[in-house]
Amino acid sequence: MWQVVPFQMEQLSDIMCMLKGPKHEKLHYKAEGIVATVTSVNDKKAVDDKNAEERRHNLVMEKEAWKAATTKDSGVADILGTVKEFGKRFGEETKKTVKQGLNKLIDNIDTGEMP
Repeated sequence: MWQVVPFQMEQLSDIMCMLKGPKHEKLHYKAEGIVATVTSVNDKKAVDDKNAEERRHNLVMEKEAWKAATTKDSGVADILGTVKEFGKRFGEETKKTVKQGLNKLIDNIDTGEMP
């Protein structure tokens, strides 16, 4: 696929200026169409190139983030491990506290003491 470079676009614009007038009206409109088409193609190519570059960048960043998250000494993995440990310990402590509270309540009921 060919691409029109800026100096060629200027030449087409100059040709369009020369083709003004009733004698060259059809050629003027054709040149206008060519300029519009070329501009559209170049704009689309620029957008596609930008999107492709952003996608490549995002893939690289995701890959680095995944490596960092799965590395043993990474902050994310440590935090996740800490959260899991806290959940286990919190569950055990809660069970222990509830059990102690119930035992104390039962003992108070048995002895007739009410808190």
